[in-house]
Amino acid sequence: MVAPLSHFHFSLLRYDPKTDTWTMVAPLSMPRDAVGVCLLGDKLYAVGGYDGQSYLNTMEAYDPQTNEWTQMASLNIGRAGACVVVIKQP
Repeated sequence: MVAPLSHFHFSLLRYDPKTDTWTMVAPLSMPRDAVGVCLLGDKLYAVGGYDGQSYLNTMEAYDPQTNEWTQMASLNIGRAGACVVVIKQP
């Protein structure tokens, strides 16, 4: 589980239920509020959001093995407060 430290999500903590501890992880590339987040495979995806001035069209993926965020394909338009889900194709 990853939790934001501020209103505009930039710094993140990861929770380990086995040890009941929180650990700081790599920050997002930019602060985001109302960001959509989902887990796909072993990566966490942060999609869109609001930076205090505009709706964001950027997406980045967090890899817990490398503790790095990678920029992914952008959305066509900026979005905030969107629900992000994974749908498995048959």
